[in-house]
Amino acid sequence: MPEVLGEDGTVEDVRGELERGLESPGADPPLSALL
Repeated sequence: MPEVLGEDGTVEDVRGELERGLESPGADPPLSALL
């Protein structure tokens, strides 16, 4: 699913975005659901 990948399309970027999303109060449910 390309839309889920980070700007560089790397797994590391995706993990980083997910971690920042979980730490933020306004995390996107779709991203959190991927975990």
